[in-house]
Amino acid sequence: MSKKIVFAVICAFFGLYSTHAQWNAYRNEKGKFGLEWGNSTGTIVHRIPARYDSVLFSINPAPTNDFDAFILFSEKRAGVKLGGFWGFIDSLGNLITPLSYDRIGPFIQGFAKVERNGKQTWVNANGKEIAPFIFDIDRNTASTFQQGKCRFSMQRQWGFVDTSGKIIVKPQYRNVGNFSDQMAWVQNTSSGNFGYIDSTGNEVISATRDYLKVYSFSEGLAAIEMPVFDEEDPGVYQTQIGFINKKGELVIPIQYQGKLNPSENEWLFKNNQLSVVLKNGQGAIINRKGEIIRK
Repeated sequence: MSKKIVFAVICAFFGLYSTHAQWNAYRNEKGKFGLEWGNSTGTIVHRIPARYDSVLFSINPAPTNDFDAFILFSEKRAGVKLGGFWGFIDSLGNLITPLSYDRIGPFIQGFAKVERNGKQTWVNANGKEIAPFIFDIDRNTASTFQQGKCRFSMQRQWGFVDTSGKIIVKPQYRNVGNFSDQMAWVQNTSSGNFGYIDSTGNEVISATRDYLKVYSFSEGLAAIEMPVFDEEDPGVYQTQIGFINKKGELVIPIQYQGKLNPSENEWLFKNNQLSVVLKNGQGAIINRKGEIIRK
């Protein structure tokens, strides 16, 4: 019987696939780190031997011990460090990549960033590098593969790569957003204006719109942010939000209060509903027609 089958049987017997089981890190008397998986009673059912200088792992967000960084044991992969270099192991403790990277990130959507000699690429779930180390290092945690594409930069110009490592949008933009609803926003290098591309890389909304900021599409709409100036003091303005469709037409007027330090994933409709703040400061739920469903 293979190791994977034996481990699965053990996990099933002890209920390790329940939400009560978890991985924990431990350190041996020689100062090396390992991982162990225990059930809700504290019984250790599976242990990965302590042989590493550090582990890129934690259930808890607060740093402890001598760990370099703290993320989840993501997608059954954990990062380990030995002799100054990082690699990945699976949940059985088997190395799936060489210990040869200067820095690594978590697995998200089947891929993880890896860095070497000041450049980055990605490895897939099998530990294979999908492209050479030709990309600028991007430590933005939001830069992940979305709908089969990931943003990247070369010499401060941004484009997109697919899951095979092929560059599908050459680096030509000042900045770009992640794909959502088969669209991604792009910012023109020379003017700083915004537009949107489709999944083939074509600009379906030309990057000529003088918006203050733009957001991802969801359910056919994307939020755009514009300054609204004070009539009494033109030097003072507030940011307000409206929505465009995939033709670039403003279909919900600029009329909602902007948010403080919004993320790229703000202003996403879900099931034809979105929470907004009206001009008077009152909260409301609107639909994709801009109609107030409830306050």
